[in-house]
Amino acid sequence: MTYLEGSPRSGPAASALLAATAVLTLIFLAIANYNGSGNGGTGPFLVCVAITLAAAAGLLYWQWERLSSRPAHWSLVLGIVAIVSCVVFWSGLPFAFGVTAIGLGARASGETRARIGLFLGGLAVFAAALGCIFG
Repeated sequence: MTYLEGSPRSGPAASALLAATAVLTLIFLAIANYNGSGNGGTGPFLVCVAITLAAAAGLLYWQWERLSSRPAHWSLVLGIVAIVSCVVFWSGLPFAFGVTAIGLGARASGETRARIGLFLGGLAVFAAALGCIFG
């Protein structure tokens, strides 16, 4: 028996999602690393940006076809991963996983799993941004 999911609709392109991830990562990790608290600095900033953008590129370029074949399922999975990665918000990983979950949730055809994944991805991005500003 084959599991069929609703047909995916068009959504944001992988390059637009990668650009959004890069902008969010650069802005909020700069705030977190250069806030004058003594934590962070140029070295940690560059390492975390490189790791986050590598993870985002892996998801959005090398795995995008596989992920977008079942967008509701993967939106939910990546939304959960994004929420869990908020524990290490300073790494920037919630931005990579959260933006990808949002993009996949937008591509899905209105399924409940897609809506939950979209919400979790957005919540993770928001929580990580707050963590970078106030944490």
